[in-house]
Amino acid sequence: MSVGHALAAKRGERGLSIDQVAASTRTRTEPLRALKANDFGRFPAPVYARGCGKTHAMYHGLDRDELVRLIPEAGNPPSLALGPVGAGVARREFSSQTSPQVPA
Repeated sequence: MSVGHALAAKRGERGLSIDQVAASTRTRTEPLRALKANDFGRFPAPVYARGCGKTHAMYHGLDRDELVRLIPEAGNPPSLALGPVGAGVARREFSSQTSPQVPA
């Protein structure tokens, strides 16, 4: 069984639409549609897919740990880049001296 199948089955049993689930859980519909399609690459990082999966598993009364195990660890790695090196950031050069020269 896949994440999307498990969530869709429970949603169907309860007669709920994705929009209704999104409103009840205060989640956008895009992550729910990604879970439904088992398209975990649409999340910025695997941790977001697992968090969204946990939230919706609990909402539907499913075992959240079992559901999260179905979500792959691989995915889009988070980007820590703040931009190109030197873009708007002044570099400060430090000398090898540990203290300033003080005149005697």
